[in-house]
Amino acid sequence: MNVMLLDLLDASTARQVLALQRMAYRIEADLIGFDEIPPLQENQEELQACKEVFFGVKVGQVLVGAIAHARHDDVVEIGRLMVHPGFFRQGLATSLLLEVEQAHLEARVLRVATGSLNIPARRLYETHGFLTVGTLEVGPGVFMTVYEKHRGSPDIQHPAG
Repeated sequence: MNVMLLDLLDASTARQVLALQRMAYRIEADLIGFDEIPPLQENQEELQACKEVFFGVKVGQVLVGAIAHARHDDVVEIGRLMVHPGFFRQGLATSLLLEVEQAHLEARVLRVATGSLNIPARRLYETHGFLTVGTLEVGPGVFMTVYEKHRGSPDIQHPAG
């Protein structure tokens, strides 16, 4: 599986990411019962203006998976992870997640949040060593679970939340 850096300043690439994002986050919205997920509201100009770095996987010319992240000092925030529904359970999300980890080997913390009712996403992060550090209420009765993966310092405590 060939993971590549995506250039969102390229309009064609941005359109592909936006289409994939809408498809993938529509499924999460249905899973968690919440339609106001920010990636579903975003337009192409907003996507292109975001400060995240995107990696993606294509099959032929079709973008089938992407991950976006931003680094702040020793913390890497994974802002979005999306896989085309036709490619679920084929290792794309794992490949994308590992690409971000490899790109930031010296980062101390990797952080991500997902809908608390999005069991497949939660399993993915937990399988890769992410631990729950809290929950956020993003709408009435709608919760996000926040995960962190700490690296490098064995004395770091992982709060349960």
